[in-house]
Amino acid sequence: GPITLIVTLAIMAGMTAWWPPGEAGFDQIGMPLILSPIIWVCVFVYALLEENLGRGCCVMLALSIGNGVLSKLG
Repeated sequence: GPITLIVTLAIMAGMTAWWPPGEAGFDQIGMPLILSPIIWVCVFVYALLEENLGRGCCVMLALSIGNGVLSKLG
């Protein structure tokens, strides 16, 4: 539900920092927008299929933190 949307938006916002820029300069902004539905579907389906709620929350938190670290490094 809403947590998958928040995680997807965090990943999408962080991708602008660590995605390499293309020749036209479009890739840093365009690719997160293009990939956001795919990211959301992956996170949402994982949340549906995960049987352990605590582990699912930890995985989504790890995704968000890992994306934040990549954003700071990029």
